[in-house]
Amino acid sequence: MKNIFPKLFVFAALVFSFAFNTSPKGDDITNSFFDSLEFFRNNEITKEEIYYHIKYLASDELEGRAPGTEGDHLAQKYITDEFNRYSLEPAGDSAYIQFFTLKSKITFSNDNRFSVSYKQTKNIFEIEEDYIPYKFSGNADISGELVFLGYGINSEKYNDYQNINVKDKIILIFSDVPETETQGFKGEYKYSQIRYKISDAVSAGVKGVIVIYGPSRICDEDYLPNFVYDDFSTGKISVPVIHCKTNIFKRIFSEIGLDLNKIQQEIDKTQMPNSFALKGISATIKTESILSETKTGNIIGFIKGSDPELNNQVIVVGAHYDHLGNIYDALSGNTRKKEIHNGADDNASGTAGVMELAQKISANRENFRRSFLFMLFGAEEKGLIGSDFFTKSPLFEKYNIVSMINLDMIGRLKDNMLIINGTGTSDEWNSLLDNINTKYNFKTSYIPDGLGGSDHTSFTLKKIPVLFFFTGIHGDYHRPSDDYWLINTEGQKMILEFVYDVLENISNSEKAVQFSEGKKTENKPEKERGGLKVYFGSVPDFSYSGEGFKLLAVKEGGPAQKAGLLGGDIVIKFGDKDIKDIYDYTNALGNHKPGDEVEIIVLRDGKEMNFKAKLESK
Repeated sequence: MKNIFPKLFVFAALVFSFAFNTSPKGDDITNSFFDSLEFFRNNEITKEEIYYHIKYLASDELEGRAPGTEGDHLAQKYITDEFNRYSLEPAGDSAYIQFFTLKSKITFSNDNRFSVSYKQTKNIFEIEEDYIPYKFSGNADISGELVFLGYGINSEKYNDYQNINVKDKIILIFSDVPETETQGFKGEYKYSQIRYKISDAVSAGVKGVIVIYGPSRICDEDYLPNFVYDDFSTGKISVPVIHCKTNIFKRIFSEIGLDLNKIQQEIDKTQMPNSFALKGISATIKTESILSETKTGNIIGFIKGSDPELNNQVIVVGAHYDHLGNIYDALSGNTRKKEIHNGADDNASGTAGVMELAQKISANRENFRRSFLFMLFGAEEKGLIGSDFFTKSPLFEKYNIVSMINLDMIGRLKDNMLIINGTGTSDEWNSLLDNINTKYNFKTSYIPDGLGGSDHTSFTLKKIPVLFFFTGIHGDYHRPSDDYWLINTEGQKMILEFVYDVLENISNSEKAVQFSEGKKTENKPEKERGGLKVYFGSVPDFSYSGEGFKLLAVKEGGPAQKAGLLGGDIVIKFGDKDIKDIYDYTNALGNHKPGDEVEIIVLRDGKEMNFKAKLESK
């Protein structure tokens, strides 16, 4: 009896705090937090546990859970401690963890150089003070004459390449597109993207590219952008590309009698290109970056089913636990200050969901005939790397996996709308979901396609029936503002109870759910990474770091499959564009429209093969 009053006081305080969600962003996670979680522990699925799991995983202490960081390790420890508490059997290569490495960070060697020579004067500039290479810049040592190429745009309505020879030259270009406050760009805004500009420059045979902010657009001409070098992207191009401070070239132009500010203003006003050779001016650029690897892992716990005849069949319940880390807010254009991207909905919500399901199923394991693997995947945000690694590993072969349920961004239920992808991967899914939903009355949107931007894709490619539960994209997606107090815990609790009923059904049915090929659907509201309106039906292999665009798979009934392409093919030419990486591919695809017939060259088992595909609308 002596502890009842302190505990009642704590309970009242916790309920008040939880009900009003008044905790500020960046709360320190202290012992009192874990005491609060202990108070609410329950083998049922509860909104309180959902709240505290997400609050910890999305706290500033974990710094956005980027692979290989201290926050990643803290997340791993938190999840493995929970799995141990639930009496899950460790199923990784090392206890609960299946470790793997990934390319993670780009740094510069001491041998990077940039100088501009004119009027018998050589101006030498300092890396990260006067200029900075782009992360996709090639490692090269070049010298050449400079050509001013305006905005570096090559399009039908506006073309900086008209009447100018840039082959074997180093070009200087403005970022963005030509426009004024009262007059928009007459071309397509996609050409403002640096990768479009660089792809066209490489195709035109340039030696290198120097990018600057136009002086009429920037308040601080001494500003140098920060690039996200800890967010490694495969695919380096063949030429060096650097970003230089505006004031350097404003001064150089002034010294040869030109006004860079007026040049830009005239191009913006008239939307007429003004490209010209900078006679007597040359540049030397040497770029050399070093790619390092980091270690992260998948977290895997096992529950053996109660039926000796069925427990050799395994159901995977998965979610990715990683997020973007402490980076610049790229979606807002902020490159001045790093911000922690806490990833509460993406995907602390799914991670909390897997833990809650594991806890309840473990407590009731005698009621489940088939076995379970509860998996939290690493490096999903880098391109499904963790789930891809698992499905290609000996550990995958150890288990007879018969279905996979994926939870990714399930924390923002609105208007009772629940999106379920992968319903076409088994003919049994729709009726099963409909029957269970009579208890919950979700407004469901069934998406047959089992391929998309989350970890279920890796299992679909192994011909395993999948379901992907998702509450939709929102304005905080991949932004620093995706925080725990925005989670609809009551809605997530109801979703997890729905999923629990699905798992109970497929675990106890006499026959396992059977795989069938899903069909392409239009206007999919899934977790997409791109915004192209033209459809090719390819699934990129983000783990590939060689030259070209490697296909992990092609979508059933899509143009790529109809043309004869296969998973494992490496696209090296798309239309008239040489393809060095995924960015070249997306740029080339974006230059076409639905109905276009495109010649495609791929490498298959080291041999070049030619195909022709008719593109469709997305």
